[in-house]
Amino acid sequence: LPMPPPPARPYQGQGFDSSKPVPLGLLHPATRTRLRPVSPNLDGCSELPMSLADNSTNCHLSNIRKHRRQLRSDWQGAESPGGAPGGQNSSPPAVPQAEQACSALDRRARLRKLAAGTPVPMVRRQQNHKAELESGKLELVAELRARLASSLPARYDTEFNLARWLTSADKVSRSKGNVDLAEKNLRHHLKFRQALNLNDEQVPTWDENPIYKHQLLPKGHFEWIASGHCFLWWVDYSTLDMSALLYTQKSTDVLIYHFWKYEQMLRMVNEREAATGQQCTVYAVIDLRQWPFNPLTLLFVNDGQMSYYANLFHYEHYPDLVQPINLINAPTWISLPYRLVKSTMPKDFGDRFRVLNHNYMATLLEELPLEVVPESMGGLNKERQCFETVPSKYPLPGSCEHRIEVKRLADEAHHFHVNARRRHLIPVECQPGWTLQWRFTTDSALMFGIFFKPAGEQKVPTKPTDLDKLEMVYPLLRFAAKFVPESGQLKCLNAGTYYLAFCNKSSWWSRRHIHLELHVESQGTRFLTLPASEIYIMAFDGSNISAPVTAAENAALYAAVGIKCGSKQNTLSFWGNKETMNLNHLVLENIVSSPYYKNTLLPLKTHFEVIDEIYYNVEHLEPWEKGTRKTTGQTGMCGGVRGVGAGGVVSSAFCLLYKLFTLKLTRKQLTAILNHPDSCYIRGLGFMYIRFCLHPATFWSWYEPYFDDAEEIDPKAGGGDLMTIGEMVKSLLTKLDWYSTLFPRIPVPIQKEIDLKLRALSSQKANRPVAESEQPQWIERGLRHRPIHGFIFLFRWLKKEMRKEVDDSPQTYPDVYFSQQVIQNACASQALINLLLNCDHPDVDLGSTLKEFKDFTCDLDSASRGLCLTNSEKIRTVHNSFSRQQLFEIEDQQKLDEEDAFHFVTYVHVNDGVYELDGLRTAPLRLGTVASDGDWTEVAIKAIKEKIKNYGESEVRFNLMAVISDQKLKYEREMEKFAEAGNEAEVDRLTALIAAEDAKRERYAMEVARHRHNYVPFIVELLRILAEEEVLSRMLADAIHAQEDEIVAVTPTKSL
Repeated sequence: LPMPPPPARPYQGQGFDSSKPVPLGLLHPATRTRLRPVSPNLDGCSELPMSLADNSTNCHLSNIRKHRRQLRSDWQGAESPGGAPGGQNSSPPAVPQAEQACSALDRRARLRKLAAGTPVPMVRRQQNHKAELESGKLELVAELRARLASSLPARYDTEFNLARWLTSADKVSRSKGNVDLAEKNLRHHLKFRQALNLNDEQVPTWDENPIYKHQLLPKGHFEWIASGHCFLWWVDYSTLDMSALLYTQKSTDVLIYHFWKYEQMLRMVNEREAATGQQCTVYAVIDLRQWPFNPLTLLFVNDGQMSYYANLFHYEHYPDLVQPINLINAPTWISLPYRLVKSTMPKDFGDRFRVLNHNYMATLLEELPLEVVPESMGGLNKERQCFETVPSKYPLPGSCEHRIEVKRLADEAHHFHVNARRRHLIPVECQPGWTLQWRFTTDSALMFGIFFKPAGEQKVPTKPTDLDKLEMVYPLLRFAAKFVPESGQLKCLNAGTYYLAFCNKSSWWSRRHIHLELHVESQGTRFLTLPASEIYIMAFDGSNISAPVTAAENAALYAAVGIKCGSKQNTLSFWGNKETMNLNHLVLENIVSSPYYKNTLLPLKTHFEVIDEIYYNVEHLEPWEKGTRKTTGQTGMCGGVRGVGAGGVVSSAFCLLYKLFTLKLTRKQLTAILNHPDSCYIRGLGFMYIRFCLHPATFWSWYEPYFDDAEEIDPKAGGGDLMTIGEMVKSLLTKLDWYSTLFPRIPVPIQKEIDLKLRALSSQKANRPVAESEQPQWIERGLRHRPIHGFIFLFRWLKKEMRKEVDDSPQTYPDVYFSQQVIQNACASQALINLLLNCDHPDVDLGSTLKEFKDFTCDLDSASRGLCLTNSEKIRTVHNSFSRQQLFEIEDQQKLDEEDAFHFVTYVHVNDGVYELDGLRTAPLRLGTVASDGDWTEVAIKAIKEKIKNYGESEVRFNLMAVISDQKLKYEREMEKFAEAGNEAEVDRLTALIAAEDAKRERYAMEVARHRHNYVPFIVELLRILAEEEVLSRMLADAIHAQEDEIVAVTPTKSL
């Protein structure tokens, strides 16, 4: 033969040697026959080595062909009636073996003719279509065209394009003429074409496509082969750098660039089909020599991205356009990912994607014209040395900036997660000309797209299939924005609702975490923002409001006590023994040796997984399980330190507490645990973590905001020790042990300071002034305060009771202004603003801020009004100014458990109706109708009483506030009337009332000014300076002596 035999490699001996097995699993079925030994059924041909000489071929070729023809004729005669005695039950002779041997020799004879210059026609092994459409196929094409006549673009409307969809549907469904499936798939593709503007006249060419213009991927050789009615696409992927691509490019950009590439291929194929009248394809050869084996390549395979790419471009959008795809010089390790992908793809995947080793030319030469293949590869083209490929450029710049941006979004952006097999929709109401901007990161792959619903239709889809009925304005693509943030913008052309869809349908058990920034702009003005950097205050009950702890203040506090903060001002520094977590040694030994810790907790990598374990497995906070530890005979300090009795089992709570210690929680993670809404035991372990792991000087700043937390918890094993979170937190500061297990010691000076603060706090509560609502004769005062513009009612929110009151089909009332609550811990401000914007009384002046806000949001739906309210700078500033003043601010406040969450609702009178405005509902609730001369407050009070009946007799935590007119203005009007009538007594009385109102306003103004300026850090710093100058102790001693002197002075002396 003119071609020398291939060099010896592992598993590739010279010729057929049955003693050296060939790994057939790494080869395509079409190539296995060339490596399989031939069975010695033919005379004079027991074995056929691959390196047969010409004389050996001439010796056997004619003999074998003659024998093959004789065997075929005998077998055909046996099949006919009256044939061989065996009839139809006769078994054929060794025809397959003969066919196999002759096939091998035919290939060598073909090469011999080519070497002699004899032309040989091109043979297509994978002939999955006919060049010209049959009449039956044309009928199906006409039916498919008739179904899509209204939505089919003129450029795309060709017989061959529609025939490809019919052929693909038949292959996937394993049936014939499946027009329904072809129509469904084509409609889906047409949505993508519209979203990506693929129907435009101009689509980026190969040179204009950024994927090749910037050398992100290697650009291969693309050539038209007239004899084969196909384009040859030969590309070398040896220079592809997956890591540079993943760390520098947005995933959606790469996907869109691929769409442009395949669309350009389709247009070139359509031009050839129009010119020749025959169906054409693209014959692809991808060289994988020296393709690296690294974790990112495996991630691309195991994460499902490789399967997604293959399905997206070769089945879902461009079926039968590029086939076959020959992966030549495939490394050995690619067999595993190939099998994984093949198991999830349609049946013909093996025919479309063929994996070939270094002996690939024998297969390609059967399917390509030899005048195209270079002579160095076994063809006849002497002018071409090889198929040239423009290599990709690597490494690519910019990865450092992307890493910084990913971290910024993780710290500041709005965080949410999408559970497995679920989706998350974010509706945004937009007007024409507005621009929707987004930027987000994900921890793994998920699907993202934007859908549009015109104004006036149903607001929120309720079924997963509803997205199919909406217009896709941004393609729904699957990608991972883990290394490079995903960003983009969309120009809103029509008025309506734009749904940002985050779909996690491809995952069966893992949820995806997203950090999102969302903006809406109009004419350069940004008026709708969805960040997570704005931390709102959380109210635990009607009076207790906790302030978040900022990173700067926490760092300053640690620096003040001589502790170095963690890396990047986020990781909390540990105090004490960094090996034992300050735990008792026997407790620690039982934890690390317990099967639960070794088998279940040790593999956990994130605090989210640990939180899930706490939620499902923790029922108390004792160190030991109930009844398993014996401490009989141990008294005093030994009771909390000495041994473990027989059968003692350390509790799951302390195993999980130690696991949290090994994860080295950040400030943000610990704050999220302290405010977790799902379980009191998650919060309890967060407070335990602070007590065991952090510096005692920081205890007060962490614990003090939760002193009045009314959520109940029972930390005792088996129950019987019910307490509130506030009581538990105080016990952590005052007790030396926790259920007979000692705490780490708090230094004496710090403990004394904590005790003083606790006593001062108790004294403040004991001496607080009595509120006006607690004074007698409140009913009469209420009658004097007419008119009442609205009620704001505070109650403990019960989800099950609220569910009974919610109307399944809420109605909208155009005359009622209603803003839906879209964030937590703002129901009080939401209720007040809903009340004021429905008040149409001359005594109520809304001011410029609320007037502008009402005018701007009057045409929006309730959810969009809530988003605008949330992101109003002025309203947010006022809301935050009334937060509880603390030295530190706690990040990531989350909602409380529903059993202990309190909620504000509004009752207003608009026209002839009385409405309840609850921000947790989607629309106002009409309570009744009031006559023009009737009292609307009776209807509202009746509704409030009905709501109170849902609670037990022991529940007394309710509060009702009425919004009334300015009393000073009312008194001044009345005083003018009495002055004109000469009633001096009433004038004097009203003058005193006006003076009382002025004094009240001065007091309110002082409180407001104090709220808007946090003096607590200044006071703490002043006290610290006084302590350093040794003045504070003398001042404290003098104050104690002065108080004792006052007590002695007022105490009467007993007479002897």
